[in-house]
Amino acid sequence: MHNRKLPRMLINTDVIINGSIRGLAFDISEKGIYVHNSEINFKEKDVIDVTFDIGHNFINTKAIVRHVHPGFGIGVKFINMPPQMSDVLKEFLSSSQFELIDKVRKTVLLAVNDARSRSLYKMNLMQGGFTVLEAANGQETLESLQLRKPDILVMEMHAGGLNAVKILQFMRTRKNLQDVPAIILSATFLPEEVKQIIALGASNCLNRTTTTPLVLCKKIKDILTS
Repeated sequence: MHNRKLPRMLINTDVIINGSIRGLAFDISEKGIYVHNSEINFKEKDVIDVTFDIGHNFINTKAIVRHVHPGFGIGVKFINMPPQMSDVLKEFLSSSQFELIDKVRKTVLLAVNDARSRSLYKMNLMQGGFTVLEAANGQETLESLQLRKPDILVMEMHAGGLNAVKILQFMRTRKNLQDVPAIILSATFLPEEVKQIIALGASNCLNRTTTTPLVLCKKIKDILTS
């Protein structure tokens, strides 16, 4: 959970890789950035040059490819960033501009066990304009809820450790979390489980095997705009 506490934001700005390849930057933190380009052809551990603009300041630094999602983009970690540029990035992420953008965007707490599924959901949600907080199990979900109130929780019924029922019970006993809607995902729901989570205020029970990232994004938007 430590790295997830770093300030992050969608900056929606062009990135130039190795002086010629263009992509769209989003999900930036002090440590790295995600670059969307469906035709990027890099491998994990490749070292690249990245250049992008934040708050009318240009950042140019080396980065190492940490994650590759074919047909979508890459996640990179900054390396050897010049100190003056690092200071500019930190100031930008802690600025009122960051706070304003982050407050305008709705926040989804995404609690999905499988890292690949979580990543696919996250990418589509971010493309849909959401800030995404991640949790890999029930304990991380509980920790995240205590750090920051999301606009909506998306959680697997059995997320390891604390299941969705326990998390919803916790949320309904906290005044600041009582009004947070929740979508619960599961491959199968027992009738008594559905009754429990609906009674605890869950907005939807969705079949995880048939709920595509696009469907989930639409459901979230429907709930938050209703």
